[in-house]
Amino acid sequence: PATAGVALGLACSVIFSNTAYLRKQVEFDSTVAAVNRIVMTMEQTDGYVVGQTPVAWVGDLSRSDAVVYRDGLGELRGYGVSGHYRTVKPFFTQVMGYPLELVSQEEAEALAESDAVQAMPVFPNKGYCQVVDGIMVIRLSE
Repeated sequence: PATAGVALGLACSVIFSNTAYLRKQVEFDSTVAAVNRIVMTMEQTDGYVVGQTPVAWVGDLSRSDAVVYRDGLGELRGYGVSGHYRTVKPFFTQVMGYPLELVSQEEAEALAESDAVQAMPVFPNKGYCQVVDGIMVIRLSE
């Protein structure tokens, strides 16, 4: 009986672990896909020069309209570039291999309050990437 209990406990742990790893992989893949879409939009925006134009990351990718519910995994909100502004540049440079001239968090927060940025649509709607006063603004959420 004790052996059966241990075996059952191990089997449940394996199932839980596999689900957790799958969830993290899906979250990572979703983040990479979303950032690829954002980069393509940035590069097609007049006035943006890769590695030179300052970029303001405004809002939270995990609170954007791009977050969907996935059966069996729930609503995935563990995007690697959300929640903490300090994770944005490392994600772009280390994971995506993309040069990003990110403005300070304070500058991004000040821009987020401006009328021009407040009037912008949010990701993934057309117009979520715009150059405002020489800065590429990416508006991810309200």
